[in-house]
Amino acid sequence: YKNYDLFAVNNHTNFSNKFKNSSISFGHYYSYCKNYSDNQWYHYDDESVTKIDVENIITSDAYMLFYEAKA
Repeated sequence: YKNYDLFAVNNHTNFSNKFKNSSISFGHYYSYCKNYSDNQWYHYDDESVTKIDVENIITSDAYMLFYEAKA
């Protein structure tokens, strides 16, 4: 069996639930990615990039998880 390291999480906030009587579907995408140069996690949101604690990278908005196989 191979082991994997999580290196990125794409998130999607769905705003459609706020408009129950509408057929409009929209939301917002943002990502959490690990920088291997400094071993820190970062929050990428449009033009904004900020550090994030590793404890906060998995949320109910998680849409896609990206893993890298360990050697």
